[in-house]
Amino acid sequence: MVNFSDLAIFRNIHKGQRAFVVGAGYSLNDFDTSKITDKDIVLAVNHGCTVLKHCHYFCFTDGSIPYANFFKHATNISDKIMCCANLTLYEHLVKVNMYELIKDKTYFLNRRYTTSNNLNFNFWDGLLIDGNDVSHVVSHLAHVLGCNPIILVGIDLNYRTGVKYCTGTIFKEKVIWPKEAPIIYSSLPDGRDDINLNMSYNLWCQIKNQNPQVKFININPNSRLTTLFGVSQI
Repeated sequence: MVNFSDLAIFRNIHKGQRAFVVGAGYSLNDFDTSKITDKDIVLAVNHGCTVLKHCHYFCFTDGSIPYANFFKHATNISDKIMCCANLTLYEHLVKVNMYELIKDKTYFLNRRYTTSNNLNFNFWDGLLIDGNDVSHVVSHLAHVLGCNPIILVGIDLNYRTGVKYCTGTIFKEKVIWPKEAPIIYSSLPDGRDDINLNMSYNLWCQIKNQNPQVKFININPNSRLTTLFGVSQI
């Protein structure tokens, strides 16, 4: 069995570099990946990796990810694999016969599941925030890495005419999760009644309020994050 990795080994190793936190929202198919330069740091979450040829960090918090058909693609294109949840993620990697293949670049990072001051991005306890969305956790990781600014891509928190997620452009297969869910999760075309997205948005509001020193850049003008961070061109 593995142990949690020491988050301190990652502190400020990309100090001052621009980071892209790449979610899996529909707008990712509109994003011009050529805007990512060799000096930028890319942190991909879940099947956001399906539009990328390379990322520095592939990050996940959900035990279903190793069973998804895009997981091998994620491990092939990433320099490091960040398991940002409890150590049961190790057991899932073993079950799909992946751990021995990727163990040299895989790290298990602990989170503030039971501690106070949960949404503070400052590096004061060596733990990532708990969050209720992988993008919250990975944005904190980008801050720990020393990245500035943190550019949010494909974190839409709404739908485009009923579509919630991106479709892969590099990974050509249809994304299949272990228990495939329908693309439409909401009865409304803009997703206003999607409980998970509403919870995520509310937590982003709290993160912004508690971390005014962190510069977030949102590049999707249709994202709900526009109300928090505006919209910027890169």
